Amino acid sequence: MIAGAGYTAGAKFVVTYRSGSTVARRRVVATLAGRYRVVLRGVTFTRCHGLRLTAPGVSVRVASCAAGGHPAVTAQPGGLVSGSAFVPDERVALSARAGDLVVARASVRAGRGGTFSDRLSLPRAACTDIDVRAVGALGSTASYTIAMAACRKP
Repeated sequence: MIAGAGYTAGAKFVVTYRSGSTVARRRVVATLAGRYRVVLRGVTFTRCHGLRLTAPGVSVRVASCAAGGHPAVTAQPGGLVSGSAFVPDERVALSARAGDLVVARASVRAGRGGTFSDRLSLPRAACTDIDVRAVGALGSTASYTIAMAACRKP
């Protein structure tokens, strides 16, 4: 769904969506309140294809993974989690699992450069790997495993 406001009542214009090989154009008429809403049925946004959305007075661009790199996340045993190549200002949900148990969660927002860092309270599990996952609201995803030393029997 695409929505906008601040237009002259009854204004007629075209909204254009481009992502990968998908191009969708919709003719729009602003409401009496100067707003519009467009639903692009059958169109699925894929983060790594990038995006360019244009309407009168606005242009939004999200770089493709080829241009901006694939989203990545790293984590330290002490809990410091850092991410890069996320969409600028994207809200990112962080989670850490030890086996099947979710041991930490957090929510961060990527900065202007698509990076973030946060500290998770991770358990000191000497025998269990910890899997950290970062999932962005705009489709960016990355994961990282903190490999713990194997348990040794005395």
